[in-house]
Amino acid sequence: REDMPADKTEIAEAEREGIKIHFLTVPVKMIGKDGKLTNMECVRMSLGEFDRSGRRRPVEIEASNFVVDVDMVIPAISQRPDMSVLPGRSGIETTRWSTIVADTRTLATGEPGVFAGGDCVHGPDTVIQAIADGRRAAIEIDKYLGGTGEIPVSPDLGREQAGEIHEEQMPRQHPGVLPVDRRYANFDEVVDKFTEAQALFEASRCLRCDVKD
Repeated sequence: REDMPADKTEIAEAEREGIKIHFLTVPVKMIGKDGKLTNMECVRMSLGEFDRSGRRRPVEIEASNFVVDVDMVIPAISQRPDMSVLPGRSGIETTRWSTIVADTRTLATGEPGVFAGGDCVHGPDTVIQAIADGRRAAIEIDKYLGGTGEIPVSPDLGREQAGEIHEEQMPRQHPGVLPVDRRYANFDEVVDKFTEAQALFEASRCLRCDVKD
């Protein structure tokens, strides 16, 4: 469960819908009879060694195949980086998951002077992870160019209070979700968007980005 490439909220919502999750399992064969899908053969996996991208890759467990009854299979299409921006750069290695191989500490690729981070290295992840990688890469790029790797803090450009500052604790806003009984037999979005009032309230919580502690 902890290694699933999915948000914890998404997992919880799926289980609320009655979905049974087979962890570390990969489908290998679709089985049909009389032109209709009847079964799916799967194999169980275990987490192997860390690869060069810093992630543990699943390894097939020998003789662990099993068959489940199915009448419909819905492919869950994931996301992958667009590598067409890297023509001719033979020094940049990619994994079979179409992510870029980069040093886990420096984010340097096999091509001198080229650094990579965010989703194109880790796979689908959070915006915050991408921002953190950008800052880390900036430090390493500065070192690569002969600098010290010290990123100066933003200069003090003066301050002018543009609105009310909330010092008290303000709870995070949560968008509504589609009731479970309305999620079946369709592909409607489960998570709703913020209302205007929620969006304004949530935005007012983010007025102290200068606080580093």
